[in-house]
Amino acid sequence: MPNFNLLPWRETQRELKRRRFYWHTGLAVLMSIALAALLHLYLDAQINTQKQRNDYLQTEITQLEQQINAVKTLKSSRKDLLERIQTIEYLQAMRPLSVHLFDEIAKTLPDGMYLTHLLQKQNHIHLMGKTQSNTHVSEYLNQIKQSDWLNSSNLKAISIQDLPQKSAYLRDFDLQVTLKVHPHQTMIETFLSSDEDEIGQP
Repeated sequence: MPNFNLLPWRETQRELKRRRFYWHTGLAVLMSIALAALLHLYLDAQINTQKQRNDYLQTEITQLEQQINAVKTLKSSRKDLLERIQTIEYLQAMRPLSVHLFDEIAKTLPDGMYLTHLLQKQNHIHLMGKTQSNTHVSEYLNQIKQSDWLNSSNLKAISIQDLPQKSAYLRDFDLQVTLKVHPHQTMIETFLSSDEDEIGQP
C-alpha cells in the first residue's frame, strides 16, 4: 500500500486559514474605524445644532429682557406722570378750599384779635395771634363751633399768657382747630384714592 505525505497540504490549509483570519480582523477594524468616524460626525452635527439652538434661545432671551426693561421703564414713567398729574389736580382742587378757609378764618375772628401765625397740615390748622382779653378767645371759639368749615371739637390746645388784668399789653393765644370734611374735599380724596389704585396696578 503506497504512503501519502499530507504535511504540505495541511500546511497550506493552515496558512490559508491564517490569512482569512487576518483579513477578517482587518476588515472588522476598518469597519469599526469607519463606524466610529460616522458616529463622531453625527455627534458633532448634533452638538452644532444644539449650539445653534442655544444661541437662538439666548438671543430671544436677551431681546425679551430688553422688552421687559422697556416695559418697566414705561411703567415707572407712567407712575411718575400720574403722580405729577395727581399733584397738579390736587392743588387745583384745593384752591377753592384755601379760599374758603381764609374767608372763614377772617369771618370768625372777632374784633380785638388778630393772627400772627397760621399753619395748615392736611386738616389740622395751627393758629397763633394776639388778643385783648380772654373773652375774645372764648368768642372766637364759639364762632368756630358755628362755622361750616372749621371744627372746634378737635381742639388741641389753648395757651393764653397770664398778665395783670390792668396791663395794656396784648395777650398771646395759641390754638389748634380742624378743617371739616366737605363734599369738595371728599371728592378730592376719592379722586386721589382712585389714582393711587391705578398707579399700583401692574
